[in-house]
Amino acid sequence: MAKCSTEIIIGKDTKYEVVLRVEATGGRGFSAFIYGGDKPHVGAAVLVSPKGEAQVLTLDGSEENADSKTALMVASYISDAFREPCAASAGVEIRGADENDLKQLEINCRAAVTHFAATYDRKN
Repeated sequence: MAKCSTEIIIGKDTKYEVVLRVEATGGRGFSAFIYGGDKPHVGAAVLVSPKGEAQVLTLDGSEENADSKTALMVASYISDAFREPCAASAGVEIRGADENDLKQLEINCRAAVTHFAATYDRKN
């Protein structure tokens, strides 16, 4: 059973750098981790089924935070693109970020997962 690992970096060497790592299980499903900014961490984890059902777990115990939104976006995008389950964790933060910083991080996260979905070759 083949397994494939992919790493995508957006905004390399800037404060907006995000890294998306995706593991294809070689059977059924994907596992993704997206992190970046100046304080990469694990802030939330999400599991999305091919039907779009989601389970969310945040590190701080809140129902929703920026990391859970990012993890949900990543897992949902990958699950929708390939009709397979996806587990994603996220931790993207810039200390003292303003609204423009947060928007750029969101753009970079979305660019990373969009690039993955457009370029991933299931044959690997």
